[in-house]
Amino acid sequence: MKEVVLMSRPSAPHAQQQLRQLLDDAYGGDPVAALLDLADIGDLAVAYLNRDWFADYLHRAHGLQLTPEQWRDISSHLDDFHDHVRAYGQPNITHEFAAEVCRMAGVLPADN
Repeated sequence: MKEVVLMSRPSAPHAQQQLRQLLDDAYGGDPVAALLDLADIGDLAVAYLNRDWFADYLHRAHGLQLTPEQWRDISSHLDDFHDHVRAYGQPNITHEFAAEVCRMAGVLPADN
């Protein structure tokens, strides 16, 4: 089994532009479908947190409805997920990350 090392990646605008074009052309703009295909090709298990996941999490765990403005604020923090996974590596990590991101975005109170 291949060992995958999580690390920060430098921004590569040209590569990102090509990926965005491929995402639009081959996947109709659906990043989840593209990610799952990449995981299959790369023999990886992946976890992803998208808008639907956060909407469900906020509704079930906190009785809140996710607004477009809240999603904008939450999504600006999603690049931190790999650092969070690497730092904590424990059960229920997606919910802990979601709660942290929602607090940083002001969707949940700091003490929640």
